[in-house]
Amino acid sequence: MSIATRFWEKVVRKEEDECWPWIAHNHKGYGSMYALGRKTKATHVSLFLQNGTWPTKHVLHSCDNPCCVNPKHLNEGSHEQNMKEAAERLKLPQGEDRNLAKISNAAAKAIRDRGSEPINSLAEEFGVSFNTVWRIRNGISWGRVLGTTKTTAKRSLKRLSTEERQKAKVRLERGEKLEPLAKEFGVGVSTMCRIRKEIRNEN
Repeated sequence: MSIATRFWEKVVRKEEDECWPWIAHNHKGYGSMYALGRKTKATHVSLFLQNGTWPTKHVLHSCDNPCCVNPKHLNEGSHEQNMKEAAERLKLPQGEDRNLAKISNAAAKAIRDRGSEPINSLAEEFGVSFNTVWRIRNGISWGRVLGTTKTTAKRSLKRLSTEERQKAKVRLERGEKLEPLAKEFGVGVSTMCRIRKEIRNEN
């Protein structure tokens, strides 16, 4: 049988704009079949049958339905675009559900709520870095879990003036540590790292 015949017998075709579910073998909801002597994702076969060429990138769903193979719901995109869309649609693990999370949702909330306490002491208490505490307080990290929007986070960020950056450079050149300086100037450690990198590039 042709690829098209084998493919469509495993699909429930509905109305033109509806999802067309794949009803054969799948992994975590994503269909697959053998085509051209190898195991191929059903979404790739769908676009191949639609366009006449095999997709060279990731195939993304506009419907967020893994088993859907309606070509109207599919398009090619990069891995970065796929991750961005997944994050925007809250499909990626958040907060303590992330594999690399070092603290719980409750701990992140406590860090945010104890905003009057020194960052260094909170970092030591919760076993995280100064920058982690600063990012939680400013809504940059754990924002979705704690209900902090990107707009709120952007408003809380401080940009150093030219004069402040110059003062920071002088003190970094003297060998002062990044975290205390970041705390004093009200910025993240990453900002101080960038300023230190500027110094190295200038020298």
